[in-house]
Amino acid sequence: MRHATVARLTSSIYGTVLTIALIAAYSAEESLDPILIAAALLVTLGVFWLAHSQAELLAMRYAVGHALSRSEIRVELRHAWPMVEAGLLPSGALLLGTIGLVSDDTSVTLALGVGVAQLAAWGLEIGMREKLGTLRTVGVTSINVSLGLAVVGLKLLIH
Repeated sequence: MRHATVARLTSSIYGTVLTIALIAAYSAEESLDPILIAAALLVTLGVFWLAHSQAELLAMRYAVGHALSRSEIRVELRHAWPMVEAGLLPSGALLLGTIGLVSDDTSVTLALGVGVAQLAAWGLEIGMREKLGTLRTVGVTSINVSLGLAVVGLKLLIH
């Protein structure tokens, strides 16, 4: 149970960081509008999910010394799926530009903000779960958010 929880959370947090990096990279390409960025994002997350899952399954197979059952394979695929799910909310923000509710640039900014907010939420959750108190929770959250903001900062330098 503990391994499953750690695997799902790892996939979600990694997927969020990857989402921010991919949005930043894809948005630097002037020819990509928000719908294409969202599509490329979700396809790329899917590829990373498959690659991560394949690596995990091969490592497990090596560790146990025999082929895995279908049930074990399904469980491992589910553990890594939050990597793809992490891109759904930012993709929704990108779609706001596609349907004309905001400008394309604003939808990219919103999508990056959603990703950073997801990292902040993980920091706050960890702080509350561990009963760290306000100051230490802010510290954990700040460290987590800093990674996302660093990626956004790189996007601003590139774009």
